[in-house]
Amino acid sequence: FEKWIIRLGWECRHLDNMLILKLVVLLMLANATPVIASKLLGKRFAWPLDGGIEIFDGQPLFGASKTVRGVVLSVLVTAAASASMGLGWETGFVIGTLSMAGDLFSSFLKRRMKLPPSSRAPVLDQVPESLFPLLASQAMLNLSVTQIVTVVAIFFVADVVLSPLFFKLKIRKRPY
Repeated sequence: FEKWIIRLGWECRHLDNMLILKLVVLLMLANATPVIASKLLGKRFAWPLDGGIEIFDGQPLFGASKTVRGVVLSVLVTAAASASMGLGWETGFVIGTLSMAGDLFSSFLKRRMKLPPSSRAPVLDQVPESLFPLLASQAMLNLSVTQIVTVVAIFFVADVVLSPLFFKLKIRKRPY
């Protein structure tokens, strides 16, 4: 009986770890897709999501680097990847959509702080785009607070570590 309990406990931890890994991969896909699309497609279909408007502070709402193409492709790729991982396209749709919402929220705040598009803002660049989708899918995936914090932390570290690599591979325009 004790061996069965230990085995069951290991299996539960293993499943938790697989879910954490899948969520990190989905978040990375959601956020990398617009960058890769920009590299592959250039200006083609790169319509600014905010239509180029400036708001009360004279700054763009989000900035020219936030495009309809990037958001649409991010949501579609994340939904497809989620389905292929066995989490269902609906989960990927939520994660992709809310990750992009978090990214837009960060861009909105950075424009209010008068930071240029694609400028670096540690924590602000990673937390909303990982936390928003996890909170939105918490009930759907039965996520614990510990799992959410773990995924956000892994995503933060992965983003900081992988950004210079993407720059060297000429996928990103800046090393962060």
